[in-house]
Amino acid sequence: MIRLRKAAVWAVASALFAAIWFARYESHVRAQGQMIPVVVAAHDLPEHFLLTPLALSVHEMPLAFVPPGALQTIGDVVGLVTQTKIAAGEPITATRVVAASTSAALSAMLTAGLRAVTIPVNAVTGVAGLIHPNDRVDLLAQFEVGTAETAQPQVFTILQRVPVIAVGREIADVVRPHVVASDASEAGNDARAHDANTTTLTLAVAPDDVQRIVFALGNGALHVALAATAEENAPPPLTPATAASVTGSSSLVRRRDYRGK
Repeated sequence: MIRLRKAAVWAVASALFAAIWFARYESHVRAQGQMIPVVVAAHDLPEHFLLTPLALSVHEMPLAFVPPGALQTIGDVVGLVTQTKIAAGEPITATRVVAASTSAALSAMLTAGLRAVTIPVNAVTGVAGLIHPNDRVDLLAQFEVGTAETAQPQVFTILQRVPVIAVGREIADVVRPHVVASDASEAGNDARAHDANTTTLTLAVAPDDVQRIVFALGNGALHVALAATAEENAPPPLTPATAASVTGSSSLVRRRDYRGK
């Protein structure tokens, strides 16, 4: 019983000492100069995290200790995306966040040696708008091969398992926090809106593959095929599809302008 009382007294004394120490420290800090509000991380934030009010807090700091570019209101930060990991309590600075749809956010996601290239798609060539950022796709190009008199269509798979880094202006790898909505309207505001009529896909490819894609766009019809998520490696190169391989006949076929229209 005596031991318990001693332990309780010690706990109370320790808490009192800590409270006095923090009060004196705060008084000392305030004496250093003007206190200003600074937005800080409310908890540890991963890279490419979409910032919401729940992820942020406002603390007062002495002006002399505020890092350059520190943001001061939560309204300035909500909707931005972290470029680096930010620990709980760290100030949010302009150099560590970007707008979710800016080129800076996109370029930060590119691996060294890759390039971002955008291609047009529609409901047919783009898998009915069901492609999302972080998916992988194959690119197929249809060309007319042969002389002007005997040209026949051929379809070539020019690239396989190409990573999609943006669909329209929706960029990949943005970590969106799970929010328990209080009502349906709030849930709707937090949901990822994906437009089935999106007209562009942005892909991450090697520089020489950019040339191949641009050539295909300018001289043929480009189509996209969605690859399986579980498929880790690209299949072997495919033989171009021709009239003979599709129909089993070597006869000429009537050309048709099929471009997903």
